[in-house]
Amino acid sequence: MAKRFWLIRGYKEFETIYEEFIPQGLLSDRKLRELLTCLAAKEGVTYNEVAGVYVKRGTKLAHGALDVQKNETNLEYICGNYPNFVAVLVDENHDLIKRNLL
Repeated sequence: MAKRFWLIRGYKEFETIYEEFIPQGLLSDRKLRELLTCLAAKEGVTYNEVAGVYVKRGTKLAHGALDVQKNETNLEYICGNYPNFVAVLVDENHDLIKRNLL
C-alpha cells in the first residue's frame, strides 16, 4: 500500500507562506482540524476573533472565523480567510488521493 501524507499549505493571496508533509497516521481528524485552526489563528486573526471561536454559538460574540470546512470529494480541509490553510491527502508522489480511492 502506498504511503499517504497530509499536505498542508498556507496561502496569503497567491503566495504559499507555509508547506508541510505529515504522514497520515500521525494526525487524527481532530488533531488535523486543530492544527489548521492553530495555524490560521497564529497568522491571521485578532485576539477578539480567537475568543469568538470559543464562546457559545449563536451569541453576539460568536463567529466562525476559524471553523474548518471539509470537502468530502477531495478529502480537503480549509481554515481561515486571509490567509487560509488547506490540508489535502496525497500519496508518496505528491499526487492527490480522491475519496473513491480510499
